[in-house]
Amino acid sequence: MAAAFGTVSLAQPVGMSVLHGTATLQQDGAHTTITTGNGAGTRHSAIDWRSFSVPAQGKVYFAQPDALSTSINRVTGPDPSSILGTLGSNGRLVLVNPAGIAVGPGAVVDTAGFTASTLPMSTADMIAGRLNFGAGDTAGAGGGKLSVEGQVLAKNGDVVLIGPQVQVGAPAVVRAQGGDVILAAGRKVYLTGRGLEGIRFEVRAPSDRAINLGRLEGDSVAIFASLLQHSGSISAQGAQAESGKVVLQGGAQAEIAGSIRATAPAQGGSVLASAERLVLKSSTSIDVSHANGGGEILLGGGWQGGDARIRNAQTVDVEEGALLKADATLHGPGGTVVAWSEDTTRFGGTLSALGAGPGGAGGRAEVSGRRQLVFRGKVDLGAADGPKGRLLLDPDDVTIQGGNDPLPLLDPLGDLAAQVTGAYTVYQGDLQALNANVDIQANKSIKANGSFTSNELLIAPDRDLRLEIVGSGGGSGIQLAGMPIRTQGSGKVELVTAGNGHNIDTDRITTAGGTITLSAAGSNVHVNAALASAGGAISIAGKNVNLSGSQVFGAGTQVDISASGKIDSDAAIVLGAGAVLATGSSDLHNLASGSLAGSGTLALGGGKLQNDGALRPGGPGAVGDLRVLGDLDITPATQLEIDVAGPGSYDRLLVSGNAKLDGMLSLNPLGGYAPAAGDGYGVLQAAAITGRFSRFTAPAFPGFNWQAQGTQVLVGAGAPAPAPATGDLSAGPGNGNGNGQGNGNGNGQSSANANGQGNGQSGNGAGQSTGGKPNKQEGGAGDLAPVAAAPLAQQPEPVQAAIREPLAATQEYLAAAANAQPLSSSLETQDRGKRRVVLTPVACRTE
Repeated sequence: MAAAFGTVSLAQPVGMSVLHGTATLQQDGAHTTITTGNGAGTRHSAIDWRSFSVPAQGKVYFAQPDALSTSINRVTGPDPSSILGTLGSNGRLVLVNPAGIAVGPGAVVDTAGFTASTLPMSTADMIAGRLNFGAGDTAGAGGGKLSVEGQVLAKNGDVVLIGPQVQVGAPAVVRAQGGDVILAAGRKVYLTGRGLEGIRFEVRAPSDRAINLGRLEGDSVAIFASLLQHSGSISAQGAQAESGKVVLQGGAQAEIAGSIRATAPAQGGSVLASAERLVLKSSTSIDVSHANGGGEILLGGGWQGGDARIRNAQTVDVEEGALLKADATLHGPGGTVVAWSEDTTRFGGTLSALGAGPGGAGGRAEVSGRRQLVFRGKVDLGAADGPKGRLLLDPDDVTIQGGNDPLPLLDPLGDLAAQVTGAYTVYQGDLQALNANVDIQANKSIKANGSFTSNELLIAPDRDLRLEIVGSGGGSGIQLAGMPIRTQGSGKVELVTAGNGHNIDTDRITTAGGTITLSAAGSNVHVNAALASAGGAISIAGKNVNLSGSQVFGAGTQVDISASGKIDSDAAIVLGAGAVLATGSSDLHNLASGSLAGSGTLALGGGKLQNDGALRPGGPGAVGDLRVLGDLDITPATQLEIDVAGPGSYDRLLVSGNAKLDGMLSLNPLGGYAPAAGDGYGVLQAAAITGRFSRFTAPAFPGFNWQAQGTQVLVGAGAPAPAPATGDLSAGPGNGNGNGQGNGNGNGQSSANANGQGNGQSGNGAGQSTGGKPNKQEGGAGDLAPVAAAPLAQQPEPVQAAIREPLAATQEYLAAAANAQPLSSSLETQDRGKRRVVLTPVACRTE
């Protein structure tokens, strides 16, 4: 101790002068007893000493009126106080020596509360009992060192060590049973009450330093210093509700390399650590776990930097090997772990906030740098029987890099300047290893880069991925081309932006039943590849929405799209059985390069389907009903493709509103099916139909020729058919006109009262008009009158009806039968609340 303080008196306390209350001194060899009495109307006494030390094997004891009494002792001489033996009291003891205080190895301080300060204290404050340190009328300016190498113990009281330089050595134990332990390095410190809430700093110098290499134990523990170092152990646990807190508050820098354990009575405790530069070395262990639920660890700031209890750090570095735990160990939720900085956060450690027991949810964690983030850590926010927790990462700009990180975490104190301001790169391998829901927030942009292993970002089973732009302007939004995303189990995907100009561009997103949400308030959403959710709901919202690629929405999938502008699709959309694609009140424009297929429902609300592309009810090679709840506008570029597997098995397009027809109608028989006379196919239903299909195609059939007639397409029987025939199909009634040409002389006659003319040879007194092309459909008994439509939600009734007789007032148009003689004509229709387009084969014989 002489080496630490120069000339050190090893004598017992000498030069006693009582300032307040009473005091008597009795010495018996190496033992000294000081009996005090409190000043009138107070609970304290005040004594000045010329010197105050306790020699090895010596003992100094203050006998006070009770455990709540305080004896304030100030040393006015030049010698530091050296406690090498035992210093005790039944009450609280304050020792002030600006020259320095040392509790040596093997020494014991055992009181009901102990405060040691190397900052001066004024006489007025001593007499008044105000524990204000750092100003007054004592000799010298103070600033001696305060060190503890032995034991400082307090029962039902606090231990407070104050000075510009405070150090607890490796063998030391500082324990406050039923109280708090506080190390406070500063130049002006006030104690206004007990505990952490009772300490206040007014002046701290850049060189003020607090070092703990030993063991600090109390209900709560705090270290305050401009330069803070903790390499020992801290344990904060007690029976009081407010216990279980650890506060490490540095000024310029705080370095943590030791262990911290914090536990409150009902759940895990709290650890708050911050400084301008906060460093957690690889040997750091912080544990706030509890049987009933995890506590909280706040490093450099609170959640998203908004917690008033802790000052935000400028930089936070958590080295690989550092361990942070906020687990529930028996039942209850996981806790909260935050690593936050105003500038740069680099995280290479391991954190966990596990839930336990029935309903015990995983906790939450945030690793964020307001300007820059480097994340290469491991996270586990799992729960055995409850929902998983969420990890939040939120710098300015984020790059998700394919593959694994090729480099170790940079040296925590030497490479900050080498980083690109505002940028954050997280590697595919790190994200895929996280046992947590992942929430990445950025102020400006989130983008994908590089080649992804297995050509996708694979999220852990039952874990969610949320990417969000929270800034109101600037940046490029979310750009994920080249990064397919796949979740497993119940995992869901959310891509969210706020502010104009923050668009969303996606690659393939696949879930195993989890929901997919794409939301760009005031901006555009471009879905470049498949969204597949295995029945989970899909929600897309933006100013304008564009769908591209292959979009296969499985059975039962609910897809909701809303846009303040327009919804365009050049995608190949397939709606599985029971799948619903809803557009709110917006129109859906199926572009010329797009297609809409399947057996699901397109729910347009107050909008309509403007179709320039292909419509394929039932999908390729399978028949089914495609339902459109709303109006349908089929443009000239449209192709309606109908598969027919038999008279009662064919595709149907069911429209609840009005249908405007144009474009091409295409018929494709399946499975070797050959149509027969009397078969009928009601392929389109709507409340009202206007316009006509301008083209019709179907394959050639030996012995049959396809023909179009008004709201029907007919099949003529006879010689093998030529190449696929084309003709017009009209949806409404009208008058038919046709021109025929015979091979002989005579009057040409068109069947079913068509007005045809031709010159030819009259066999049996009648000529045959062929090749005529009606431009109107003549009304008559086969007309389809518009009536109220039945709701599509009901099971539609079969298309075929009982009308199976020639209708003299119905025109026929034989599209490709050069010598076909119709034997009969029929109208297959259902006049029960829908207008229908019907395909009907008609038997013919060849002349």
